[in-house]
Amino acid sequence: MQSPQDRGGPNISISTGAPDAKATSTLITRRKMLVLSGASALSASLLLAGCTSSTAEGSTTLAAGGTSTSVAGSGASTGPKRKMVSALAYASCPCVGIIMVGARNAAELVGWEYQGLVSSETDSPDTLNATYEQALTLQPDVLLGGMWFDPAEPQAEAAIESGIPFIAVNTARTEWLAENNVPYVGQDLYLGGVLVGRTVAQQLVDKGVTEGLILTGNVSPGSLPIEERFRGIADGAAAFNSENSTNFATEQFPDESADLARSVPIYQAKITEVGDDLVALAGTSTQTHIANYRVAQELGWEPGEYVIGGFDTDPLINEAIREGYSMFTIDQQFFAQGFIAGIQAWQWVERGMVPPAIYDTGNSVVRADNIEAIDERDQKLNELAGVYGIRLGA
Repeated sequence: MQSPQDRGGPNISISTGAPDAKATSTLITRRKMLVLSGASALSASLLLAGCTSSTAEGSTTLAAGGTSTSVAGSGASTGPKRKMVSALAYASCPCVGIIMVGARNAAELVGWEYQGLVSSETDSPDTLNATYEQALTLQPDVLLGGMWFDPAEPQAEAAIESGIPFIAVNTARTEWLAENNVPYVGQDLYLGGVLVGRTVAQQLVDKGVTEGLILTGNVSPGSLPIEERFRGIADGAAAFNSENSTNFATEQFPDESADLARSVPIYQAKITEVGDDLVALAGTSTQTHIANYRVAQELGWEPGEYVIGGFDTDPLINEAIREGYSMFTIDQQFFAQGFIAGIQAWQWVERGMVPPAIYDTGNSVVRADNIEAIDERDQKLNELAGVYGIRLGA
């Protein structure tokens, strides 16, 4: 199989798996991460992050051309060392890094090698396609894949046809999953959106507000999870209106929130445009939720002045909840998405246990009353990312 490099595609670099300052300095690093640079998808750099290779001696070995820390595994109980690869592509979202931490942790426990492919470039169909192409050249024993855009589907089908067990992680079309008997580990994207729409509307009513605009930024137009969540937000708000005689409208716009330096002025212009109609910001991604927090600070909003809510946990989102700027967030448990998929892959290959069609990692609501426990959990995961050398954000 011809590699993307042979056709002038992305170059590969590999993290050593050793701790690095960016990954281990949690809150400081997360703030530095907020200003990200944009670049052409065609010049994307694919990164193999958190690579590991197992030997009985526990020595340092070469993996796909780079060094990686090996993990001692018990061959008698877990079977031979195998290679698990994840094609997740979207390095600018810290959520992807946490999914990789989960997959890497699972591989470590069973003595497998793990290689996580991500791209530092803009999330797009071309970037995702190149990531899958490169993943297949690594000849994995199992493949975990995020399916934000349509090109992931034929690439996953190619893996399946070649005999590689494939598990969809975080995002996938339910129809495609059913048609191809592919297991999925992640949240229900649409129902998560419905929950956000209804929760934002209820928060507004609790403040005495019964009409106005719920505004939603879109970090990646056309991306399946973003569009499905917004569809749910719109339907959830509409259902709430019908049940409670309220009049909340919803609107989505591209917000460039992967790069806060570009995103904040976009928000400022959009908020000026909609004027007094604005009553809430409802996010559909980690990046958008962080951007909403930053915009509230930049515009001098008082905590709770506008209802802000959305998806995902992250040190900065958790801070926004503690400080009262964000009312709630939906936790889809990124670590579990990588970890459970990794363990499912192992039991599939070694024990013949076919994974369930859907492992739902949930849509739990995080608020100020439970944020401390969530923040403690996330800090531990960030520290583990540092141990594995997995960067959280591009």
